[in-house]
Amino acid sequence: MKIFNDIENLPKFKNGVATIGSFDGVHLGHRKLIRRIVQMAKELDGESILITFHPHPRSIIDPENVEILTTLDEKYTILENLKIDNLIVVPFDLNFSQQTPQDYIENFLIKKINPSSLVIGYDHRFGRNRQGDISLLRKYEASFPNGIHKISKKEIQNITISSSKVRKYLKNGDLEEANGLLDYNYMLSGIVVKGDKIGREIGYPTANISISLQQKLIPADGVYAARALVDGTVYDGMLYIGNRPSINNNQETKIEINLFDFDQDIYHHEIRVSIYNFIREETKLDNLDALQQQLAKDKQAAIEYFEKLSQYSRVEQSLVSIAILTYNGRDRLESFLPSVSDSYSGIFQTFLIDNNSDDASISFVNDWFPEVQTIQFGTNHGYAAGYNKAIDQIESKYVVLLNDDVLVTPDWLTPIIKLMESDSTIGACMPAILDYNDRDKYEYAGAAGGLLDKSGIPFCKGRIFDSIENENPEYNQTDEIFWASGAAMVVRKDVFINFEGFDESYFAHQEEIDFCWKIKNGGYKVMSVPSSQVYHVGGSTLGYQDPKKTYLNVRNNHWTIIKNSKRSGLMRLLLLRIVQDKIGALHLVTQGKMSQAFAVLKGLLHAYLKLPTLLRKRKYISEVISKYRIQDPNLTGMTDYSIVTQYYLKGKRKYFKIKE
Repeated sequence: MKIFNDIENLPKFKNGVATIGSFDGVHLGHRKLIRRIVQMAKELDGESILITFHPHPRSIIDPENVEILTTLDEKYTILENLKIDNLIVVPFDLNFSQQTPQDYIENFLIKKINPSSLVIGYDHRFGRNRQGDISLLRKYEASFPNGIHKISKKEIQNITISSSKVRKYLKNGDLEEANGLLDYNYMLSGIVVKGDKIGREIGYPTANISISLQQKLIPADGVYAARALVDGTVYDGMLYIGNRPSINNNQETKIEINLFDFDQDIYHHEIRVSIYNFIREETKLDNLDALQQQLAKDKQAAIEYFEKLSQYSRVEQSLVSIAILTYNGRDRLESFLPSVSDSYSGIFQTFLIDNNSDDASISFVNDWFPEVQTIQFGTNHGYAAGYNKAIDQIESKYVVLLNDDVLVTPDWLTPIIKLMESDSTIGACMPAILDYNDRDKYEYAGAAGGLLDKSGIPFCKGRIFDSIENENPEYNQTDEIFWASGAAMVVRKDVFINFEGFDESYFAHQEEIDFCWKIKNGGYKVMSVPSSQVYHVGGSTLGYQDPKKTYLNVRNNHWTIIKNSKRSGLMRLLLLRIVQDKIGALHLVTQGKMSQAFAVLKGLLHAYLKLPTLLRKRKYISEVISKYRIQDPNLTGMTDYSIVTQYYLKGKRKYFKIKE
């Protein structure tokens, strides 16, 4: 992140996407907005620009009624981790506040910063007496080639409400709630000054802190578990805020921290304290002996808190993220998103990836599911590109790709994550997928696990072509398969990134089969855990009988075979598949399904028109696999029989019949 404090000497930004605000606290509401400009900048191959002010405008205009959550240095620390390209800190004073709105736009925004796109709140006010608004900005829209984008009223209200809630929680000493909204531990920064050394006399020496910002909000009086950054090193400790009624009647609030296993002279050193947890309220004790005994209890409580926190961080923190891709899915989200909160017994985070919906999906989730983080695209990238772009931004060991029309069962992820943690060669995994509308039956998109026949035709345990079985206990064993359904698939993020995710030229069909084949050629396993179950509506993008679905399945299946099959026998396999699909098209004609037959032939034609491109992809993919493979190709889940022969000639419509 580049920081600019001199607005008179700014560089020329490439396709700059800018937003403006105080961003005090940089809480979750702010982060959603920041992620949006970062994503928009990526889509434009440009730079994200966050414009903020120092000091806080209210501290100049209304200094008696302002409580600041973050100092400028604290803001730098927080923003550094949010992948912003440029931070512009505008010196704010009365002269700046007295600009006319036109001067603000022409001489500040356009002349000095000149972004190609501006993201602004519906109620953003600027200029003298806050006379400027978005209506005035719209008159200058020609100066912003990539548009002025308005943040909705609901989203702005959420940001404002979040700021108010953070302040309220801090004043009440509710650090768990405050830190949850901030997504970091509230900080106090200052200089270590001399105290009266009473703490040292009773065995608990403290660093007394003079807060660097007079208007900084100080949490409620009491004792807290805290960590302090001193000279580049972090120390555990217990923080005290209060007027020390056990020692004297001085009404002045003191802020002091006892650092564990620490005995250095740090007077006049800078210190930054991160406050983790409230231990107890301020209490007046009878004498120093009683205070000493109480401090011993406080220290033990802080030590136990940090030990517990360390266990969570070591085992579960950032282990699992659930990523739900949606496009105009508000109604589906209303039905299915509530079930996601009980997905896993450990810590996990949930992301909604929005493909430029226009049905208020984002505002609905912000209102009703504030714990869900959002990644919002300005373009509908489809399934493959949408997930590729989003997963690159998600920081966790495992990412769950979950359709927005899936109802999950409580704790469904726990056995899957446990299995993947036990075997590092498992690259992807899936639950059993049952039909939401007929819950005794498997669902088309994956059933109890995906397989591939020797001709490269996909089918499932529990679903062969259009024949779908009732749930079968015979399929309930955890087993290695060939491909996992994209409706509910768990992947190792590093494997997904290393093998370059989904092929973005596909649309809505067989991307997951292509991906799984790639990683299996790299030696990874793909597993099914049918004891874990979810319920899928299916057909949300294209109905299962839609000719376009048939076309895409044929085209993408041939693409997948060309890119991933072993070289020996490839031409013979492709000729066989062409013959099989033509016979299939003829069979559809005899059934009067002319549009379906035409879709098959169209799929074949379009598959091979791309042959030169596919052969180049095949070579490139082979190089990627060679770089990241962990062992020889693993083709478990590819059968030694033809599913066409089994199904049509031998009449075996169910998987267990084939296995007999």
